[in-house]
Amino acid sequence: MSPLNPPSLSGGELAHALRNPLSSVKLALQALGREAPGTRTRLALREVRRMERLLTALAEWGRPGPHDEAASSLAELVAAAEQEVSEELALRGVRLGLLADAPALPPVRCEPSRTRPLLAQLLLECADRSAGNVQGPRLVVCEGGVELTLEAPGLAHAGGARSCLAALDALLVPVGGWARANGPDTLVLGFAS
Repeated sequence: MSPLNPPSLSGGELAHALRNPLSSVKLALQALGREAPGTRTRLALREVRRMERLLTALAEWGRPGPHDEAASSLAELVAAAEQEVSEELALRGVRLGLLADAPALPPVRCEPSRTRPLLAQLLLECADRSAGNVQGPRLVVCEGGVELTLEAPGLAHAGGARSCLAALDALLVPVGGWARANGPDTLVLGFAS
């Protein structure tokens, strides 16, 4: 009798399997926070939200499917990502400012609902590595679209940042964009217009 090879498992399937028990932990922490609010409960909930975003990265990295090529405002998308993690940024004493080289950037092709949580996690990775001296995301018009640059010490080596970068590359390449590390401290995302 020959040994059976385990079936292949996609990133989406793995993320879904992990998301269910994580949701149970989140519900328990939320109930605990209502009964006995405190710093430890807030910190635990913050980490659960971080895990949810990283699971989103894992799911997106391994998720094939149709891509929505509708045009979106990248500045609005980055602002929404920052809003999504505003509580975590406030706990770190960080306020990001978006730097744009043009008042009216061209709209870009991406899927906002799939891209936003990954950008949010990248913003947190920047905040965690910058020790309060965060340089805001920079948007620059480039040939064929807009580049988003994030900088922080050692950012390209952070596990969460690398996961999000791989997931964003999987999302952006089919619509003409890309995501890459430019050295150890800089990540650049190219959004096609």
